[in-house]
Amino acid sequence: MLKKIVLLVITALVLTATNAYPAAIKVLVSDNSSSTMQVIKRIEKTLGLKQPLTVGLLSQDWQNGLAKDDLLLAIGTSASKALIAKKLPNPQVYAFVSAALSTPEEDRQWSAVPIEPSFSSLFSVSEKIASLRFKKNIVIVLSDTNQRANQQAKQQAAKHLNIQIVTVKAGEVAAKKVKRYLYEAAALIAIKDKAIWSGSSAKWLLHQTYNHRVPVIGYSKSFLKAGALVSAYSSLDAIADQTAAVIANWRDRGEITDRGMQYAKYTVAVNPNIARALGITRKEIKFIEGEADAPVLN
Repeated sequence: MLKKIVLLVITALVLTATNAYPAAIKVLVSDNSSSTMQVIKRIEKTLGLKQPLTVGLLSQDWQNGLAKDDLLLAIGTSASKALIAKKLPNPQVYAFVSAALSTPEEDRQWSAVPIEPSFSSLFSVSEKIASLRFKKNIVIVLSDTNQRANQQAKQQAAKHLNIQIVTVKAGEVAAKKVKRYLYEAAALIAIKDKAIWSGSSAKWLLHQTYNHRVPVIGYSKSFLKAGALVSAYSSLDAIADQTAAVIANWRDRGEITDRGMQYAKYTVAVNPNIARALGITRKEIKFIEGEADAPVLN
């Protein structure tokens, strides 16, 4: 009888140990700025950690004492690129990066939490705007070198016939090439693409869409100040919380099961001045922001 009790106790201890994954978490950063430290503290708080995470700078010997099962968390693009280049076998999470990040092979244990919202999230917002307008086409402008975004856009276009993809080659002016598509457009989605949405190109695109009374849906809060109608963006806390959720899943299961791009919750904000200029009512603004049902159109 005593042997059976001892055996049961040992079995219970083994099961308890396997539920709490013993490997460590190591954070890799390119700097120790206040915003970076704020992110790390938010992740620690969300995970309910009693001890602070181990943080290593790119400029230091951050691989010292690293075990093969330890989880590596890279915060920011520079740290993520440096970690990917090492080709280490460890499970890895890349947070606060672009969705265009060149990620490892699919069979590796990795997950990434981008700063911008998913394509489907932006399209969902554009569909709301289209439901309020007589014109139904959704326009997307991309450079021909942005392969990942082009692939995602084509996947959505295969499901939704009202999506029109405008591809801009080197030397072409995006505002000029998109002009003829704006006559039947309900909205234009901005996808992160430096060749399109930066400098004079972004300025003239926003000017062109405003002249044709076509709302722009941006992927960051800065788009609101630049003249977009809507911005769908994820806050610092939301991205940190999504990162913590991926880590918590790894900690509970002993491996990264949420692989690939893991998008954070996003907020939808409307520029009231642009809305007023486009004749969009307060009820319609609340509908676009997700705070009310669709208004009844006359």
